[in-house]
Amino acid sequence: MMLMMATQTAWDVLSTWVKYEEGFIQLPTGMIISKPFYIWAPEHRRPLQVMDYIECVTFSFQTGVFFLMQCFWNYLSNAVAKKSFMTSFEFKFYIFWAMVSMAMFPILQWTYRYNKLYSEVVPQLAYGIEILFTALLGVRSHFRFSRMIGFAFHSTNSSGVIIKLSYFRDMNLLLTVSLLSYGASFVILCADGLTESRVINQNKFASDTLIANANLCSIFIWLLFISIFHPSR
Repeated sequence: MMLMMATQTAWDVLSTWVKYEEGFIQLPTGMIISKPFYIWAPEHRRPLQVMDYIECVTFSFQTGVFFLMQCFWNYLSNAVAKKSFMTSFEFKFYIFWAMVSMAMFPILQWTYRYNKLYSEVVPQLAYGIEILFTALLGVRSHFRFSRMIGFAFHSTNSSGVIIKLSYFRDMNLLLTVSLLSYGASFVILCADGLTESRVINQNKFASDTLIANANLCSIFIWLLFISIFHPSR
C-alpha cells in the first residue's frame, strides 16, 4: 500500500504540474477547455509516456490490494470466528489474479503505446471493470459475513465474536458500495471516450460530476481501508 500511495502521488504531482503549466485555451464558441495534448509544448509531451506508465503501475497496485482484500477476510474469519471464509482454491485464485492484474496494466499501456487515445482509455477501462468485479466479490463476502454471524448466535460466549464480525461486515458493505460507485465512474467515462460522439466527455457538467464522484469515492475507500486494518474496537 505504501508503494501504491507513492506511485499515485508521483503521478498526481507530475500530471498536475504539466496541466497547470499548459493552461487552458478558448474555443471559437467561447468555451474554455484544458489545452489538448497535440498543442502541448514538446518538453511537456515527452514525459507523458512516463506519466502513463506510472499511472498503470498505480492501477496494478490498487487492483492487487483489492483482490488480496478477499484473502484478508479469510484470515480475519479464521482469527476471529475460527472458521474458514473460502476454499483453498479460491484463496489461491485471488492471489494468482492479483499478480495477473499487476502485470496486465503495463502490458496494455505498452500494447497501445502508439495510439494516444487507447493508451489512455483502455487501461482505465480495464481498471474500472476490475474494480466492479471486486465490488461484486464484496457483495458475496457480505452474505458470507451474515451467514457466519448467524452461526455465531447459536454458539456460547459468542457476543465478542458477533460484535467483531458485524463491524467488519459493515466495513465490507461500505467498501463494496464505494467500489461500485468508483468503478462505475471509470467505466462510464472510458466507454463514452471510445465512442465517436463522446456525449458525456463533451458535457463538462456530466464529466466533472463523474470525475468528482470517482475522487470522492477514492477518499472513502482509503478511509475504509484504515478503518478495516485499524478498527476502533
